[in-house]
Amino acid sequence: MKPELERKFSKFDVVLILALVAVLLINIVVVKNLRDPALKGVPKTAVTVTGTGTGKVGDVVVEVTCDADKIYLVRVQEHTETEGIGTLAVDAIPGAIVEANSVAVDDVASATVTSGAIKAAVCEALTSAGFDPAHFGYVEPTPEPTPEPTPEPKAAEDGKKTASGKGTGIDGDVVVEVKADANTIYEVTVTQQNETPGIGSVAVEKLPGAIVEANSIEVDGITGATVTSTSPKR
Repeated sequence: MKPELERKFSKFDVVLILALVAVLLINIVVVKNLRDPALKGVPKTAVTVTGTGTGKVGDVVVEVTCDADKIYLVRVQEHTETEGIGTLAVDAIPGAIVEANSVAVDDVASATVTSGAIKAAVCEALTSAGFDPAHFGYVEPTPEPTPEPTPEPKAAEDGKKTASGKGTGIDGDVVVEVKADANTIYEVTVTQQNETPGIGSVAVEKLPGAIVEANSIEVDGITGATVTSTSPKR
């Protein structure tokens, strides 16, 4: 007889193999729990997920064991943060989050970026597990207000543009409005000033017209009101 080269598996063999694999997996989990005191008492409903945040030097990867109501364990798995600075947060923040059951814990002084990276990574892990980070103290940051753009000088139909400028007088700011094009100053109007009547006010009255007439800001100052004279020319 020829030796049998192949053996067909029966249904019983397949079931037996699957049972052995299941037992092996259970043993791995049990051994892990026995070796890791931090996982002792964690319910079977808890899941372990990972998240990533951006640290001072690079990515910070954390492992989070949690369920819908409690964070049981936070571990930093990967980081390249500076020893003695960023690592202070790596050592402190995970335990603080577990103790508070919240990501709203104080940053470590001098390691605020790393602290924020760990908390962001935990929030990402919670989200990937299907849990709402807001339940664990996360507050959506308020976006920075968008600065209003500086308005362009308004152009008149004749091509002239009107713009305002400010200079410092003897008694406060002096604000002027100027109508001009690339070649000519057509009008200078003082729109705001607190200069002394009879002294600074003399420059306010005379300088704008002198600038228009000369088509230049290089005009003589008014005697006794040199500071105010200078302001409208700025």
